[in-house]
Amino acid sequence: MPGVEVSHLLRRIDTASSSEIVAAAKMCSIQGLRCHDTLKPLADAASTRMELGAIDGCQLSELAVAFSSLGYFDVDYKKALAHTTVRYLHQLTPHDVSGIAWAFGESQFVDYILMNALLQYVKKKVTQFTPAELSRVLWMFARLRYCDRYITELAPVAVNKLVCQQKKKPSLIPEANPPAVSTASPHPEANFLAASVASPHLDTHLPVTSTASSSKRRRSSDMDLP
Repeated sequence: MPGVEVSHLLRRIDTASSSEIVAAAKMCSIQGLRCHDTLKPLADAASTRMELGAIDGCQLSELAVAFSSLGYFDVDYKKALAHTTVRYLHQLTPHDVSGIAWAFGESQFVDYILMNALLQYVKKKVTQFTPAELSRVLWMFARLRYCDRYITELAPVAVNKLVCQQKKKPSLIPEANPPAVSTASPHPEANFLAASVASPHLDTHLPVTSTASSSKRRRSSDMDLP
């Protein structure tokens, strides 16, 4: 769905399907279309579909990642996203949850009902997460300064698994002394490793000697999330 088709969709946004709205949001993300006049009606339509329960978990995650990668952080949309995530959390997969968590961490939108629900979800299904998926969720908790003993104890385990993975992918290892986690890395694994070093709330004892010199990072998008 190229940009011109997004414009056509906006003309019939009230009758557009959930799949079309999600596809349009993803296309805006891919093409970097940040026009408020385009994103606002898409987000409003998505919020309406969320309230009706017409968007499934995968679509919810894709929407969250697409809008956050564009820097679109409308409060009403975020509230709808948080409410819908909590409402249908039991139906979401760890992959869905990890994408949504990344989006809230990127937008720095704090909803404590959502944070508490996500924590309970992680406790219940932690063994079902891949290290990369778990890293996104823990990165969100770190960036939003959400403190819980379970997270603190879980973080070193996740870091150890990620470090083992990074030994096979040395180019993904984040640099030493990373900036405050304000810009997402193209690799969520590096996001969490960076947060582990930078955040006082995640005492992971990750040795700084395992990282390389600092360099600039680019913003993550939905295409970066496997």
